[in-house]
Amino acid sequence: MTETKMGRHSYVKLENTKLHYVEAGNRSNSTLLLLHGFPDCWLGWRYQISELSQYFHVVALDLKGFNDSDKPMLRFEYTPKKVCEDLRKFLIAISAKSVSIVGHDLGAIIGWLFAHTNPEMVDKFISVATPHPNLLWDNLPKNSPFNRRWLEFIQLPYLPEMEMKHNAERMLKKCYPHILKEKMYMTGSNGSVINNLMEAYKYIFSQTDDWRGPLNYYRNFLFFRVKEGETVQCPCLIITVIEQSGHAPHQEMSTEFNSLLLKFLLGKRMLVRSPENAATTPTRGIVGRVFGGIGAVANNTVKLGNNIKDGYTFASALNNVPNFIVKS
Repeated sequence: MTETKMGRHSYVKLENTKLHYVEAGNRSNSTLLLLHGFPDCWLGWRYQISELSQYFHVVALDLKGFNDSDKPMLRFEYTPKKVCEDLRKFLIAISAKSVSIVGHDLGAIIGWLFAHTNPEMVDKFISVATPHPNLLWDNLPKNSPFNRRWLEFIQLPYLPEMEMKHNAERMLKKCYPHILKEKMYMTGSNGSVINNLMEAYKYIFSQTDDWRGPLNYYRNFLFFRVKEGETVQCPCLIITVIEQSGHAPHQEMSTEFNSLLLKFLLGKRMLVRSPENAATTPTRGIVGRVFGGIGAVANNTVKLGNNIKDGYTFASALNNVPNFIVKS
């Protein structure tokens, strides 16, 4: 992926691991770190980079093990402690003393953990369609392709990587059906019309090694929980979705998503007001359909659908879950 219209492609070397990222915007502005999900890469933020760069120094990172970042083989490289430590070193390397983080799916899980372990480096945190990890692992929907049975299967060595490579196209189309509808096409040598985005994703996940790192995150993260009583100190926004959108609202409903994101990040500095007919929508349970529908984690969250909520709410503690608190 060498597309330059979206931003500048750069690399940072951390000891034995090289990380790739795309940056856009003035480096003198506050840094906004975008952490993609699984299976994805920096390209997952294609509808956010340009717009957000008008206000922030935007950094869309390829997580370790993904796309153009290095892909260490050892499972140890993907433990929560190691991943958060690498992320801290990465931010220091790009001279970012503190950042706001937007994370989707796996990137949101990492964002939650980083906000816990490095509170002085996180100004604001936005979790997209992903509840706190203490809630997530024990409430996975059975009809998700990444359910409990899948998590147990990938604990096996080697075989899961081979299986994912063999079924890569089917898995990618199941995760991102909206990509097939996006108007980004190219013409093949035989005159056929090819979906450029899907071809890019198929290339990114075409080898066994392209799956090993991503699977190692889940092999390790499944067994990790935040200790009771630990708190997230920064303001947090949890964006949930409804049926009109799937698990990737930042791609499927980018206009509404970007408006909501900027309202939270900029506050009174926001120049564009959200629609006057925006309405408040109640949540539908603790986790709901995290991987394909509502991913509510708190008593009050923001839901994307036909309307945007005029304002935003913060996560609060629940009575019957581990005692983590998100402070606003």
